Amino acid sequence: MGVYIALLSFITLFLVAHEKKMHVNISVNQVNNFKKKRIISQFVIICILGLFSGTRDGIGIDYSSYLIHIKQISLGYPNYMEFGFRYLSKFVMVFFDDPKAVIVTISFLTVYFFVSSIYYQSSNVTMSVFLFLTWGYYFFTFNTIRNYFALALVFFSLKYIFEKKYLKFIFFVILASLFHKSALVCLPVYLLVNRKFSKSTYLYLVLGAMLLYLIKAPMREVAFWIYPVYENSVYDAGRVSVLNIAKSLLVLFYGLLYYKIIKDNHKLMVYFNLNAIALIIYTALYWLPEISRVGFYFNIVSIVFISNLTTLINVRDQMIAKYIIYSISMILFVLLMREFYNPTVQLLPYRSWIFK
Repeated sequence: MGVYIALLSFITLFLVAHEKKMHVNISVNQVNNFKKKRIISQFVIICILGLFSGTRDGIGIDYSSYLIHIKQISLGYPNYMEFGFRYLSKFVMVFFDDPKAVIVTISFLTVYFFVSSIYYQSSNVTMSVFLFLTWGYYFFTFNTIRNYFALALVFFSLKYIFEKKYLKFIFFVILASLFHKSALVCLPVYLLVNRKFSKSTYLYLVLGAMLLYLIKAPMREVAFWIYPVYENSVYDAGRVSVLNIAKSLLVLFYGLLYYKIIKDNHKLMVYFNLNAIALIIYTALYWLPEISRVGFYFNIVSIVFISNLTTLINVRDQMIAKYIIYSISMILFVLLMREFYNPTVQLLPYRSWIFK
């Protein structure tokens, strides 16, 4: 537990110190220097987080099985994993002949796309990175690495929706699906939330959620046709993700408090609506195995929604909001770390093969 707290503390202090230096540069109109320092900051965060996750040893419930799968893929054995992951594994293994090299590669790629997305989309990088860590998104990448690499690519693709470069958006989502097929659900949903929602739209979403619950039997058949390995597995438990529901509700409540601000801000409305979709998924589709993974495609934007909205509210409210946000996030972080010892999670205690 201590090593995760140390990582969080170092990253946060580094960003706070770096941010202060950049503000000094801006005040003297050193714009080019600001851009260089921002790139350096981004590079340092990617290196630290990539190294920390990439060199883990036996951390994550499926770490050992991934090493076996990667070795089998490199030897040409049939494997159920997606095309993209198989070919990435084969490519890396040509040069290193060590399954751990694939873990390092995909860990750095995952961190790169997550951190790059934050630096592009967030108006307060320090807060967004803090949320990325304390809300567990970063540490969850230690498990189900294909799924979280796909999530990182999808999160990165969102910038192209805002820039109206839809072909690039589609390209990155399809690329993500080559590592985890679940990413394809983002094609219609992300394009849907890019449109302005009326009050009736939210009503239709609620009705849709009710319908999804009513047709759960045929939907389970479809889901298990796509991913048969999950049927009757330990993941097919039908558990309600209370923590993810609570996170979605908190984010939506925060948005509703300042709805006058977000209703005229296209990006904030997209983030808000994606969280509404996430809430529907966690409440109406809880009976699907590992549905939290799908929900992450939509609530990952919370880490930029919260920071961007906070920078737009008045100074007095901003101070109060920051205190509440950081306090709740630390409480959540402690609760998550307690869960990390769970045999079904296995994210603690942390070990690295560097120190062996």
